[in-house]
Parts: sequence; C-alpha cells; structure tokens
Amino acid sequence: MRRIKGILLIAILTAEIAVAQVREDSTVTLPEIVVIDSLTVEGPDRAIRLRFFGPERLRTRDAESIADFLSNESFLLIRRAGFSGLASASLRGFGSLHTHVYLDGILLADPQTGQVDLSTLPAVFFESVSVGHGGADVEGGHGALGGSVRLETVRPGGRPSLRLLGSAGAFGALQGGFVASRPVKGVRTLLAANLSS
Repeated sequence: MRRIKGILLIAILTAEIAVAQVREDSTVTLPEIVVIDSLTVEGPDRAIRLRFFGPERLRTRDAESIADFLSNESFLLIRRAGFSGLASASLRGFGSLHTHVYLDGILLADPQTGQVDLSTLPAVFFESVSVGHGGADVEGGHGALGGSVRLETVRPGGRPSLRLLGSAGAFGALQGGFVASRPVKGVRTLLAANLSS
C-alpha cells in the first residue's frame, strides 16, 4: 500500500511539473525603428588621449632603446620575442599591426610583417615621443585602431651641443651612443652614433 501511495505521489508531482512547463507565447514584437546619423571628427578639437614625453624625460631615463623607454614610462605594451628579438608595440589590446609607429611623420612598417622593431631605435637619437590612444589619432592613414607612436628625431641646432648615453651590464655588455650638433660655415650639422656589444 505504501508503495502505491509513493508511486501515486510521484505521478501527481510529475504531472504538476509538466503542466507548469507549458506557457503562453511570451514573444513581444516591437515596432521597427530607423536610425539615420553620421559622425565626422575634424580639426584640433577631436578627442584624443595623448601622452607626450619631451627631451627632459628622455634624457633622465636610463633607456637604451625606445622599446625600453616606452615599456618603463607609458601604458603601451611592448611585446618582446626574447632578449634580443623583435620588440613591437601594442595598444588597447590590439596587436602591433594595429599600432602605427611614425618617425618624423613618416609611417614605419616592415613590408612583410607590418611591424616595427622598437629595440633597434636608440633613445639617444630622439627629441620627443608621443603615444596616441585610439584610432582618432590617425593622420591620413588607416588601420591604427589601437593607437600610434610618434617619434621626433633630434634636429641640428644653431649652437654646438653634445648628448651622451652609456651603460654597462653583466657578461661584458656595453652600450653607448652620442649625438653631436655644430654649425659649420652657416650649415647646421648633426652626427649621431650608437654602439652596443
């Protein structure tokens, strides 16, 4: 008898659950909405997150290359392929293909990979570095969805100047560079060199 009551109770509960699963159609159809708009961003008032590093900042940091400087000083991610391998820039989660690097306004990119090795650019050769966050910083180009890095090289000055950089490391690693500028007979000259072992 108990067994029959138990089976009957299970049958009633199962029937209740099965009935509760049947629902009326709850899909609601909304009326169609058409949105028409356009956005044009022009001029100097566009929204760009820009980080600028001037000559004072470049000289005070102990960075051998632009890759070393940017990895220590900015929100830019430098992806390295080993100790002496490719060091490429990445912004906002986009890869190096979508982060452009400009040298004095000229886009740098390897024709095959589209990447720039920032470890081959000595920090002593540059006057300023700016990092633009997002695709709004692109000037006449496309594909820089992550952002861009703008490098400005040292220009020859009207008076003599000398900038030196040197470092020594473990296992006999040495690095040194200089930039010398001097006017010669009214012509501004610049000599730059970088050596590493």
